Amino acid sequence: MKVCLVNPTTVYKRDIRMGYRPHIGLGYLASYLKENMPQINLMVIDGKIEKLNQDQLLRKIEAFAPDFLGVTSFTQEIYGAAFLCKKMKGLKNDLITCIGGVHVWGVKEQILQEFNETLIAFAPICYLF
Repeated sequence: MKVCLVNPTTVYKRDIRMGYRPHIGLGYLASYLKENMPQINLMVIDGKIEKLNQDQLLRKIEAFAPDFLGVTSFTQEIYGAAFLCKKMKGLKNDLITCIGGVHVWGVKEQILQEFNETLIAFAPICYLF
């Protein structure tokens, strides 16, 4: 199984020198998966650290061709994260996509209503699309 974990590119320009650090939550997930599921092929993409624009991020994910795509999201990034999942799902219909993170956890009901057209399942810490 190929798993891709993504910290998406933001539309807001933020200079790394201003204090941005790699997403530790994705690091924890990646570490856990590597230790407990060594048979998976794992890719972690931090769009902010890699300074990828939306198209570059989509191409990088598409080239990896994951079976599972996990995307983290802060509030200001939720629409970009949902767009990313929807776009990738359009390219690979059987792709399992999951949005997790602070925003999703904080406003579960709103997310269920807002993105219900692509929602297929619910998980305790993320939503699968």
